[in-house]
Amino acid sequence: MNDSTPEPCLPVFRSEQWDAQVNQMVHRMAPTRFSVVGHDPATEDSAILAWGLDYGNGEVIVDSVRDNRRWYVTSPEDVFKYFPRAPGNGLEIIWIDNPT
Repeated sequence: MNDSTPEPCLPVFRSEQWDAQVNQMVHRMAPTRFSVVGHDPATEDSAILAWGLDYGNGEVIVDSVRDNRRWYVTSPEDVFKYFPRAPGNGLEIIWIDNPT
């Protein structure tokens, strides 16, 4: 008896089809980027305090701009507890990519 089930057609490594699938995977799994911005009404100034990556599964990494601090939090807003100002009163998250 002859099995006529065709073999699945897998893309050849580093072919156009392979590269397209890898590109789709990278874009699907890429974290969304955001900044933590501090506003000072007294001096009428704003500054970027940190940059963040949100992986969309409760894993968020935030790096301070001014020193070597790094925070691992479950949502971007969780990083606010590490800054002396209150959210909405001097702190803001500004998304670079559309949040997931």
